[in-house]
Amino acid sequence: MVIKMKLAHKTIGIGILAATLALGTGCGEAVPPTQEEQRQTENLQVGLKLGDPIKLEGVITEVTPGAFNYLIIADKAGGCNYDIMWVTIRDLDKSRTLLYPTSGAVRKGNATVTYRPIIDSELNQLEFLKNNAIPSEVVGYDTNRFKNRATQNPTTGKIIPVEGIIDLDGIDYNL
Repeated sequence: MVIKMKLAHKTIGIGILAATLALGTGCGEAVPPTQEEQRQTENLQVGLKLGDPIKLEGVITEVTPGAFNYLIIADKAGGCNYDIMWVTIRDLDKSRTLLYPTSGAVRKGNATVTYRPIIDSELNQLEFLKNNAIPSEVVGYDTNRFKNRATQNPTTGKIIPVEGIIDLDGIDYNL
């Protein structure tokens, strides 16, 4: 009987210690993302070096569909495409080519575009895909067996020059 009581107290003590450690180290409730972090996640801008949002009033002069191509090596290798749109907008200063990270209708004409400039004006396609388009179980691959690996040619990812990324809800037509 005495041994059972000591074990019960020991179990309770370990539980209290574990709870104290969890609360003391910040392992308690998850901190909700800030509004800006949530907006970036929703706009496919995770893991990118971007500046603050800029609103640009001008004329959309060109809209060109495109795609980021990549290869997933898993149980079976398969090629994939991530559809994008290239949008050229002209304002009083100059023309800018921006990436719209989705497919769909973008009309030419007067518009206000909200975009985030890319620091150094270079985007690594593979890093964009890994952070925003490829499921995490594919990104977290086992390098020893080449299972669940996302790659691109070159394997470090293609670097493309682009001035910024348009928010998914960032085109407002001034019609």
